[in-house]
Amino acid sequence: MLDTAVGGNGAANVFSWHPMLMSVAFLGFMTSGQLAYNEDVRLAPADKPARRRRHAALMALAFVFALAGYAAIWSARARAPRDAARA
Repeated sequence: MLDTAVGGNGAANVFSWHPMLMSVAFLGFMTSGQLAYNEDVRLAPADKPARRRRHAALMALAFVFALAGYAAIWSARARAPRDAARA
């Protein structure tokens, strides 16, 4: 996405950040958040309140990253008419 030498759009292009942020949000934080609450997955044994806090923190991070990804795509779409007018 960020490497223009292999066909990416580059870091300066706001759209490049949309799929990366959304992937981290949904695949990384949300999956981890679901697993953190699950009693059967015991990577770090913890009582229920601790699992709830870990679940809430990971889901909050997922929300922040998803919101940032949404903002990136919104920003890219808002810039599209200006960029097309310049071309």
